[in-house]
Amino acid sequence: MKNPKGLIVTIIIIAAPLVWFAFRMHAIDEKLGASGDKIASTENQINEVINEEVNNATNNETSSGNAVAEVSGDTPSSIYGDPISKLIENAKIKVDTANIYVEPDENSAIVIAAKKDTIVTVQEYANGWSNIKVGESTGWIKSDLVAKPGEENEASLKSAVGHSATILAGTLNVRDKADGNIIDQINKGDKVNIIGANDNESWYEIQYGTKSGWITANKEYVQVNY
Repeated sequence: MKNPKGLIVTIIIIAAPLVWFAFRMHAIDEKLGASGDKIASTENQINEVINEEVNNATNNETSSGNAVAEVSGDTPSSIYGDPISKLIENAKIKVDTANIYVEPDENSAIVIAAKKDTIVTVQEYANGWSNIKVGESTGWIKSDLVAKPGEENEASLKSAVGHSATILAGTLNVRDKADGNIIDQINKGDKVNIIGANDNESWYEIQYGTKSGWITANKEYVQVNY
């Protein structure tokens, strides 16, 4: 055999670059694999964010649709409280004459005086008033002066004068006249006798014990015992 050492050296010289190249390719593959994992992870995160935004947008749209569906027609926007029902068409005035006010306050200006059985469109509010449309006029009226279609209102059309009443409010003011100055207070569960009323029976003159005065006729606060 000729010069074995030289052969070994020759083999090492040839093999070394191949070994280095193999190690280098392995390192590159590992880096590429790690980068691929990072890219996949980033893509997953992006997809999660997109899906979340899409779901939120869908939920908001559904929620908005449900809110709109609760009210039919044009909802009067107001600072006077939230409406408690949808717009009611073909409602009627159920007293001889009902004043329609500019504001939900009997001290405000009167828009018109509507006669009994006048057809109106009404939107009830939680504070006992209703935003109402009569022909081309709009304004505010006490909710208990309006009869809804199909509503049983025979008892409401009767005069409350001469009947007893039960107080429903926690504490109710007694005044010296209809919408006058406060002179006393009565409590929930108290029984009173109705001895008088104003023209549209939105205020009652009452007797309780040896005292007398005026209270609101709002059905949320007073129950007449017919």
